[in-house]
Amino acid sequence: MSVSTHTGSSAPSYRSEVPSSIRSGSLADSVSTRTVTAPPTYRNAPLPPLPTPPSPSLVTAPDYAVHYRIYTPSGAVPVKAAASSPDPFVGRILARSVPPPYFAGILKRRILTAEGLPDRTISVEESPKALLSSSSGMQRLSGALIQWLCLVPLAPPLESVPVQLTSGTQIYASMYDSEPMRDDAAVVLRGEGRHGASSDNPLAVVFLEELSVEEKQARPEVEDFAGREIPLDRYVYYRLYNRDGETRSSAAFDSVHTALGRIERAHITPPDTADSLKSCIATVEHKRIWKYADLYEGTAPRDPLGGGRSIGWELGMARDVNNPLLLVQPEWKLGLFNRPARMLKTRKYRQGGKLTYDILQGTMMQTDGVVKDFMCECVVPGLAQRAMLKRKWFELLDE
Repeated sequence: MSVSTHTGSSAPSYRSEVPSSIRSGSLADSVSTRTVTAPPTYRNAPLPPLPTPPSPSLVTAPDYAVHYRIYTPSGAVPVKAAASSPDPFVGRILARSVPPPYFAGILKRRILTAEGLPDRTISVEESPKALLSSSSGMQRLSGALIQWLCLVPLAPPLESVPVQLTSGTQIYASMYDSEPMRDDAAVVLRGEGRHGASSDNPLAVVFLEELSVEEKQARPEVEDFAGREIPLDRYVYYRLYNRDGETRSSAAFDSVHTALGRIERAHITPPDTADSLKSCIATVEHKRIWKYADLYEGTAPRDPLGGGRSIGWELGMARDVNNPLLLVQPEWKLGLFNRPARMLKTRKYRQGGKLTYDILQGTMMQTDGVVKDFMCECVVPGLAQRAMLKRKWFELLDE
């Protein structure tokens, strides 16, 4: 077998096609030589030392909490040391932060310190003479107490008689209690049966007077009482009237029954009396007149409830929307002296052109509120006749 012979072309050349000018060095002479430095090192920088973990605590006992609410005569006050619950009116402190001895007065002081509020407790060691002779003592004693001290005959020397004054700030073992604790009463802060164990049954610290303007401004701001979402079984229901019929409630929640209002049970200042309920309703309604209204039970009312009458919450009073409490405004008219008023400053009043009588600042009076020639006729305690006083001398408490 014959094999055909393949005649191929020469193999391709793989030489670099470098211009002769470069190979000859003519271009290389015109290019500056670059100095190549060593590449930078990429070694990791030393890390800062890790913080020393805290040594585990040797204390294994639980941190008990003490829950509380703050009240004034007009109702609950928002707290600064709020608990974890969404209620801005429930505060909490740690039981271990309370110094011994474990008395109610010590616990009250610790709570007020956490809230940045003063303790208005008046020492029982102060004598009537010391209080009456000092300007601060005069301010701390009410007009009624001063009048009592002046009228009651004191057989022993005045210096030796201590005054058993009611504390200006009280503490209740529970917001549902009807009596405050004595300052020297023992309190339980740890274990079973401790005071203020839960936000549903907290302690109550009650101021017997309203907070000052500065103290109110320092309180946290919260939404309106009536605007918060509250479980229905925690409300107290009431219906408002004037002498002519129903009147609209600012806390109305029913488009048909506009005179029907409601307030959370926990906002009412202990002890739960007719007076404390009306004061709190006046706050919710933004009208002080309701503090002086007549309060009736919802079932066949005949006589209004007395101011100190305890409200029977345990019997379901006012917790049923179909059986609310009823409030009726006082009637305002000429010659009806039923509007409460209070003197703004001490004024001299001349009676009969001869006898001058000092009407002290803070004196409580009654008037019909009718202004004639800038004067109002008032019933003043201690005066046998009605007094014509300048309207600017006193404030009406029901406006």
